[in-house]
Amino acid sequence: MYFATWCAFFFSGLIMHSEWEQFRDVMSNVKSMETSGRATFYLLLASLVETISAAFVCGSAAAGVTCAGPEIYALIVGIVSMILCILLLRVDTEKFRGSDKAIGLFLALWWAVGMGYL
Repeated sequence: MYFATWCAFFFSGLIMHSEWEQFRDVMSNVKSMETSGRATFYLLLASLVETISAAFVCGSAAAGVTCAGPEIYALIVGIVSMILCILLLRVDTEKFRGSDKAIGLFLALWWAVGMGYL
């Protein structure tokens, strides 16, 4: 089911790309970004999906599922990652030339720990 969900998401995105002009424009802007900008954009999307998934797990705590430990950490990992990705995409990189490398290193370590813990 997990694999099929990602396939459905991917193919629905292809339909949006072929049928919706505004979406094509956004994706053209993403394609025109340099490699680090595209990676940051895709990490932002992945962080959003991960945060929403963790929020659903914590939201079902009323149904008897506990929201502790890994679930709370999953929320924190996703939210921190989204904030840093937005900063990298929106802040003038000329002013923060050294910090974008530091943020990239932090995010790589952040997600490595996240993968190991979650």
